[in-house]
Amino acid sequence: MIFFPVVNEACRVLDEGIAVKSADLDISAVMGMGFPPYRGGIIFWADSLGSKYIYSRLAEWSKLYGEFFKPSA
Repeated sequence: MIFFPVVNEACRVLDEGIAVKSADLDISAVMGMGFPPYRGGIIFWADSLGSKYIYSRLAEWSKLYGEFFKPSA
């Protein structure tokens, strides 16, 4: 999925304390990126797919395509 690296970066932003709440990132995605509001934001959307699924896909892609897809911790 094309948004998985965006979700990965959003998780890094949360881990580093740049954003305090995931809702802040959801609002930023809707208002700044044009993410569809009916999806609830990037983190809300990612939660609907499941973190294990997204992590496994990113891990697989990082083995195939390199560090760009390396999942955040």
